[in-house]
Amino acid sequence: RRLPPPLRARLLARTTNSRLIYGERLIELFRGFSGDTLRLAYASNLRPEDLVAVAPLLAAPLRVVVLENVPMLNDEGLGAVLATSAATLEHLDVSMPSEALSGASLLEFAPNFINLSHLNLSGCKGLVSEALVAITSHVSSTLRVLNLAQCRRLDNEAVLTLASCRGLQRLTMRGLWKIATATVVEVLGACRGLRLLDVTSCGRVSGAEVLRCAAGRCTELRELLVGALADIGDE
Repeated sequence: RRLPPPLRARLLARTTNSRLIYGERLIELFRGFSGDTLRLAYASNLRPEDLVAVAPLLAAPLRVVVLENVPMLNDEGLGAVLATSAATLEHLDVSMPSEALSGASLLEFAPNFINLSHLNLSGCKGLVSEALVAITSHVSSTLRVLNLAQCRRLDNEAVLTLASCRGLQRLTMRGLWKIATATVVEVLGACRGLRLLDVTSCGRVSGAEVLRCAAGRCTELRELLVGALADIGDE
């Protein structure tokens, strides 16, 4: 509490491992915090109630939120942050949270995501399809980067909604075992500005068909990751 807010902001910006930042220590660090970036990566002791306590203390809405590898992160904690900053967020990273995070908080605040361009949901194993559908319906004109790796509950209907995000440049769908070839082909056909596509280990997707589609439709594509796909060696 004795440190001025600007110094606390610099300390937080330089912290790469937030294991010791939780509870009262977290609250005092963020009291009156006026920065636009909240970065708490690898905060293994951070509890949802800590974020609920901290969110009202922020002096200004956030532009960047990185809650990467926070194993106890659930919808209660994420929702507290989104309640203060959903409308100003440009970059949101909630990769590798608790499996209890179903996306209910994202579903609730999706209508406020008017500036979101970068969304990392990698490892959100509990994320339900309804959450992705809600998000894409509100970020179709702004979203540029999306990581859905290992979001194993997502189905074809949800992933098909990505076809409305025609400005997508980087799309990672590694390990989405439910999605079919036709779904990937339709998204490729709509998002022709893609520069990176990762469909590694999408077990129901034909590698040969994805390669043909990408070659014919995605002239901006620079990286195509198709490891562990069926028939990838046929052509």
